[in-house]
Amino acid sequence: MGIAFNLDPDEIGVVLLGEETNLSAGSRVERTGRVVDIPVGKGLLGRVIDALGQPLDNAAVCKRVALPIERKQDYH
Repeated sequence: MGIAFNLDPDEIGVVLLGEETNLSAGSRVERTGRVVDIPVGKGLLGRVIDALGQPLDNAAVCKRVALPIERKQDYH
């Protein structure tokens, strides 16, 4: 998984967020069509997570919702 940040006619620059095994410059990849999101919820409070929102302690996470990492804030 990664975030495309540089879109040129012949290549795309990507920030990798997960495992990079079996991936090198020139590798063919596919888009997910999703906006980058991260899981949120009480089950993640006090936990350490990776760039994709997965807990590093390998314990299960119950009832979580994914929200985009960039969104308009409503300050009402």
